Amino acid sequence: MRTFLRVGKFRSRKSRPPRPLRAIALLLLLIAIPPRFVVGQKKQSPVNPLLPTVTSYALDKSKVTLPADLAAPLNVLVLYFQPDQVGAAIAWVQGLQSLRAAHPGFQTYVIPVYARENLLYRWWIDASLRSEAPANEDRHTTVPIFVDKPRYLKTLGIENEKQPVILLADKAGSIKWKTQGVYEPWRRDRLGAEF
Repeated sequence: MRTFLRVGKFRSRKSRPPRPLRAIALLLLLIAIPPRFVVGQKKQSPVNPLLPTVTSYALDKSKVTLPADLAAPLNVLVLYFQPDQVGAAIAWVQGLQSLRAAHPGFQTYVIPVYARENLLYRWWIDASLRSEAPANEDRHTTVPIFVDKPRYLKTLGIENEKQPVILLADKAGSIKWKTQGVYEPWRRDRLGAEF
């Protein structure tokens, strides 16, 4: 049997290598492909990504620029993404009290992360958060941010919004430690090992 090539010449099937040789050549080609091109392999996040710069207002109405306005040399940021994660974020803040007693040099921030919206929506979110927050130091350390969520999550190497994310960051914004999930004492202990 003959096949027609683009240049107008005929060639026979006999000029192609036998099937076993084609299979071996394909296998060698697949082995030679670098692993980053293999489908399904996840890209590794950087070891120490930086917090993106975001300016917002804390619940006490003070202007805050993250990470420049972080108060301590080391700061624990509890990020949450959905209203139903507030309880999990509060559990983290309460669970960190014992760690704070053992390592008094860090500050805890609660960062509700919202998609960038219009001014009226932002005012409504801030007002409802203020009405629910107690009138104490928590208002100064709760900083809702309105960002391009997919880009923000990608920058921090966060794969999904299903659970809160806890970050340990220095004043320069370098992330030293990260975990995602509900509060567990073993997670707190791993965080404590970073001090």
